[in-house]
Amino acid sequence: MAGHGYGGRGLKFAIGDAGLINGSQLTSDRAGSTGTGQDRDRGREPIRYSVLLAVKRTIDVVGSLMLLIALAPLLLGIALAVKLTSPGLVFYRQERFGQGGRVFQILKFRTMHQRDCDSTAALQTSRGDSRITAIGKSLRARDLDELPQLFNVLKGDMSLVGPRPHPIRMRVGAENYEDIVPGYHERHVIKPGITGMAQIRGFRGPVETRVHAQGRQQLDVEYVRRMSLLIDISILLRTVAREFWISDENGEPSVTLDSPRALPDSIATMKARWPGSRAAL
Repeated sequence: MAGHGYGGRGLKFAIGDAGLINGSQLTSDRAGSTGTGQDRDRGREPIRYSVLLAVKRTIDVVGSLMLLIALAPLLLGIALAVKLTSPGLVFYRQERFGQGGRVFQILKFRTMHQRDCDSTAALQTSRGDSRITAIGKSLRARDLDELPQLFNVLKGDMSLVGPRPHPIRMRVGAENYEDIVPGYHERHVIKPGITGMAQIRGFRGPVETRVHAQGRQQLDVEYVRRMSLLIDISILLRTVAREFWISDENGEPSVTLDSPRALPDSIATMKARWPGSRAAL
């Protein structure tokens, strides 16, 4: 699959034993008999998952509202700083992949000169990038430019925790991101997040190599498989600690890929473990 054509089509997932089901639909391969304890447990999976999603959404709404109120002075200060130090708009919008491959407009504080803003993200930022403004460098250092995404969470396009949403034309070198990462759209089973498992394990900033791209994907898929409220709380606490007390500027990503086949193997393992799983693009 190449380019961004996928964005216009819906992504349908039904994942088996882990209970991850897109929406509330059950597939025929999961219906089975109802006589055994295992069958009864499987029958309860969509209920447990629906409850998890409902609680997660409640936390997203309450959490984003509280943060927007508490951080209002900071948000206003950043908006004024962006406006006064660089001609142009305060906010920057960009198309990103959301849940099910649907495209949405992500909201950020503008950190580049207005003339250099790239709505497609075909050209990733790099160290010493001349397109970034002076205030933009400070905002990016602590990810403060991401704070407006609380509005995306409130709207329902994003969650507080989940795989980071990628631009629809994101590239690694000369290749499309989704072309070099097999099973790329597996990460779109759930809503994207402001922070995620990949970010707290060191996979932040520009993606410059194939191995880096595959490492991010491996952790995103791991989160999809293990998603729980306890993991979300852990990720949120570690994100706050990282941003304000722990510097990982010189740290290394904490996942090892032995070869470019490590990611496809991990997805194959997922599908073997969840015999009812399938992805239709």
